[in-house]
Amino acid sequence: MGKLTDGGGDSVIAVAAGQKVANEYYNTGKQAANLVAAGAALWCCDTCIPARGLTDDRLLPGAQRFSISEFLEWSTWA
Repeated sequence: MGKLTDGGGDSVIAVAAGQKVANEYYNTGKQAANLVAAGAALWCCDTCIPARGLTDDRLLPGAQRFSISEFLEWSTWA
């Protein structure tokens, strides 16, 4: 299955574990976890994670850091 990547920075917040949202809002963490359970790779920019105040322990299980060079390599391949 394809990779879900974060190229914009703010979307790393979407894969933060422990989200508590009101019923009428989407829980993007739960949606991302469902994608991982279905076999998707979840890549998060290793520059954006700390820039948004996140640490690896706050990311969903299965979320992986990626570097800009890895992103460019994958984008070229795709």
